[in-house]
Amino acid sequence: MEYKKDGEEPSGTFMPNSEVHNCIIITNNGTLFLDEKFAEKYGLTLEGNVLKIREVRPEAPVGNNMGNTPIDNNHERDEDLFHFVHPELDETEARRIHNAVKRVVKRQGIQMICLYLMQLKGEKKVLLPPNPSVVYIELVRTGMPDGEGFNETTFRKYYNKPIAPNAI
Repeated sequence: MEYKKDGEEPSGTFMPNSEVHNCIIITNNGTLFLDEKFAEKYGLTLEGNVLKIREVRPEAPVGNNMGNTPIDNNHERDEDLFHFVHPELDETEARRIHNAVKRVVKRQGIQMICLYLMQLKGEKKVLLPPNPSVVYIELVRTGMPDGEGFNETTFRKYYNKPIAPNAI
């Protein structure tokens, strides 16, 4: 395997009118060419014959279009975020809060769900409306069961209940 610097054409390979930059090229004979700037931007390293990812970065390109296509290992990228994520959060933090809410509503009871939402509200990570009905509908959409023990009446009971410091 060869590692080529930005703009340098791979030796022994004829690519007319081309430069190697902002990409990874694997030739038919298995030679790998990795651009330094591209590698740095997307957290890649070449160690011997192994291409390693130091960290997963959502903006890394994939597929044949090495332009600005984001990595989409999660089919959840197309999913609507939890509607009450605080508007001041960036996309990465909003996605993290969305996923945390999804986990909580699938694994916890109503009381813990409400405590967690109030904690997030106190941390300015969610912006919750005063009407519990719209929050209940959104939590069900996000994955909360709506059967026994998870009805709207029970949810209303705990929704606006003040939380004690260090409750969670």
